[in-house]
Parts: sequence; C-alpha cells; structure tokens
Amino acid sequence: GNESSKKTSSTVVFNNGRNTGFFSKRDFSKMHNGSTYIAQYQVLYNGVVMTNILDVVHRPYILKEREVSVPNIDLSIEKVKNGLAKSGLEIETSHYHRYPIAITADVTYVEVDVAIDQNDSGVLYAQLYTPDGKEVSFEVAIRTDLYPNAKAHIAVPVRNIKNAIETNFPGIWELTISAGSSNGAKKTKYDLLIQTHHFGSPKRTHTLIPGDVSFIPMMLGGIEVGEVTPVSMEKVITVEAATKSGYTSFYPLPFAEDFVGAFNVEKSLSKNEAFKYTSLTLSDGKFYIKENDKFVIYNEKNEEGESRIKKIEKTKYFAIEKPIGKKLYFSFFTIRNFGDEKTGLGAKIENKAYFDINQPVQDITLLDKIKIDVENHPSLNIGAVKIDAREFKEENYNLVLNIGSEPAKYSHNIQLLFRKKEK
Repeated sequence: GNESSKKTSSTVVFNNGRNTGFFSKRDFSKMHNGSTYIAQYQVLYNGVVMTNILDVVHRPYILKEREVSVPNIDLSIEKVKNGLAKSGLEIETSHYHRYPIAITADVTYVEVDVAIDQNDSGVLYAQLYTPDGKEVSFEVAIRTDLYPNAKAHIAVPVRNIKNAIETNFPGIWELTISAGSSNGAKKTKYDLLIQTHHFGSPKRTHTLIPGDVSFIPMMLGGIEVGEVTPVSMEKVITVEAATKSGYTSFYPLPFAEDFVGAFNVEKSLSKNEAFKYTSLTLSDGKFYIKENDKFVIYNEKNEEGESRIKKIEKTKYFAIEKPIGKKLYFSFFTIRNFGDEKTGLGAKIENKAYFDINQPVQDITLLDKIKIDVENHPSLNIGAVKIDAREFKEENYNLVLNIGSEPAKYSHNIQLLFRKKEK
C-alpha cells in the first residue's frame, strides 16, 4: 500500500459470489517517515481460517528543500532543493539500513551519494530499487589504505523512453545501505545524501495539432537545455471498440490482407480518459483469425519454422515480412467497467475503449517539416522547446524527442502526439 492512500475499507470476495466488507483503521499521526507498518487480518468462517489479508502502509521520506551538512561527501553543499541528508550514521557488519523515498511523477533523475567517514574504514553497498522491487543500481563504497576516497554515487532516470518504450516509475523507491562482512566486528560510520532532479518537461506526453506552433515547458533545475534530437516516429491509427465486463473481445487490425510491415497495438495515449472507466488487459503478442465463426490464434510458420508474425527484438513492434492473406484481429479482456463520474452511475456492463495501432516511420522528410528550437531562461529556472509544425500537415503521428542538458549531464525523452483537432 501507499501512505497517501486514505482508503480504510476493503472487500473480501468469496468463490460463491458473496461479498463482505471490513475496516482497517490507520492512524497516520502515529506513523513515522521512513517506516513500514503492517496489519495482518484473518478471515474465518465457523472458526476455520479462509484467508489472510495484509494492510501495508509505507511512510517514505519526503525529499524537500532543506539545509544539509554532509562533510564526508562534499563540504561545499549546504542546501539542497529536493533532498534528504544524514551524517554520522553507524551500521553494523552484515546489517543493512532501508530508506523508502517518495518519488513524484515530475522527477527526472534520482541521485544518491554515500561516503564512509574519513576517520573510519570498511565496505558499504548501496542498492536502489524501483517501486516494483527491481534493482536499478548497485554501487560500492570502500575506504582502505588503497582506496582513500570512499564514495558511492548513483544517478538513475525515473522516467525514460528507449526504443519508443516508456518506463515510468513514480512511487515509493527504496535505497538500502549494507555493510560487508569484511568490516569485521566493528561499526562503520557514513554520510548519506539523496536528491531528485527536475530537469526536463513535467509531462512526458504532449498532444499537439499539426500545422500549429507549440511550446513545451521545461524545468531546468539550474541546467540549460542543450540539444534536442528525434528518437523515433510512428504513424497512428486510433480505433474505438466496445467493452463488456468479464468478456474477451476481438477487434480487426486496420490493415489489408496483403499488409507487410511493422506495427504494435496499445491503449490510446490521446484518448486515455476512457480508461478511467474501464479496466482491461490486451492480449500479449497474440493475434487471431476467424475460422467457422470462431476466433483462433494465428500461428502459421514460414519456411524456416518461425512465426510469420515476429516480435522485433528490443522494440515494442511486431513484423509481417510476407503477406498473410487473412484478416487479423487483436484481443483484449475487460476486467470491469465503471460508471461515468459525471452521471454518478455505478458499474456498467458496457463501455467504450480506444486503441492505437502504431507503425514506425522511416521517412526522414516528415521530420524535416517540423522545426525545433530552444528558449532558455536560467535565471527564472524555466525554458521551453518550440515545436513549429506549420508545414507538418500529416495527422495522427507520434514523435519521441530526446532533450539533452548543457553541460551534458542529464537527458530525457518526451513523446509528442500529433492529432487532428476534433470538431
């Protein structure tokens, strides 16, 4: 769970379809930052334990503007804009310290510095984890006669787009500091500094209109925007599909039977408001054909024994190299539909959802029609990327740009959605 979640009730669903509810009371005023609290409940029927339920609340450290003193890291640092600092901490051999930290969606980078006290020696391991438990950095600080500068430095992106696949991990991250067994029986002192940086655009997806001039605001964090370069471009076809709670639905791909090329299917970025009222999951890399009024998975092989619809490595796309000659469908399972908050209706059987079918674009002349410029105002700590698309008349394209900093320390990507203005 998350400390910010104020929900105190839960529902238990039994296999006979009956629902029952109970309350788990949380007293946030008695919870301390940097701690995790767990309440365990048992659900019984006639004295028999049917299931166990955990209510978990993480109270992360909040990174904010504060004065700091971390002499073993940097004597010149006296104040940080978004950070947490601790000095003179002691850790025993074969122990570890946990630091849950709150990372907001507008953060670009997390930076961590760990330094062993100059009058001490030992080995410390610094590991950083995303909210889903994935380790994204492992660094070692060593202070011995051979390694007098005992510092470990971590700098990892919170959000990034690689090969047009976006990873976005705001939430509760966790840093662990552990002491190696080589430290012997003594304790090791260290200083810790955690900072977040807000270089770049607070939004990573922007919807623009072809033929217009747009400005993408940038948070500079004292760093100027340097180079802006295209990463990828794709043509987008958006389709509308009906959803039905508890059902698997099939929808035709908008291609002719002789289609050849690369594509992928995802929830629509430009119409994501629809997914406030529908919870669904797309079939993972499975496509279908219709035989005798039934949908079956298409699994024909080529001469080499490979699938005729192949996943392109390190990208989100699938490739059809030779015409298949059949109509293809994608599928999705609707977990549940919800009523529109404007009407106040409860659960609904049917809703609408929107999907984007994307095709990568290789035509560089399309990019030549989009002029990109940068306007920096370091003294105001703001800037903008100017997108002049007056010559760009094509509709429904996605463009990913990489925004580099000056000096070249940070960079991140933003996705521009060129969509025709709805009447």
